[in-house]
Amino acid sequence: MAAFLPGWLQTIAHFVPTFYDTHALQMAIFYNSTEGLALDISVLGGTALVAGVLGVLSLRRSMLV
Repeated sequence: MAAFLPGWLQTIAHFVPTFYDTHALQMAIFYNSTEGLALDISVLGGTALVAGVLGVLSLRRSMLV
């Protein structure tokens, strides 16, 4: 849980995509809420999209060589 971390580390945690999946899971299980779910899903979806594009470009480059 990022809430128990020092303030500076909480700020850094917002740049790590796994923060958003654990936040969504915590909100759903512990608080029975969908607060922030749209942000969590959009960050995770965007990260997956960027990772997929970078993976395809990387593989395409290695296959052309």
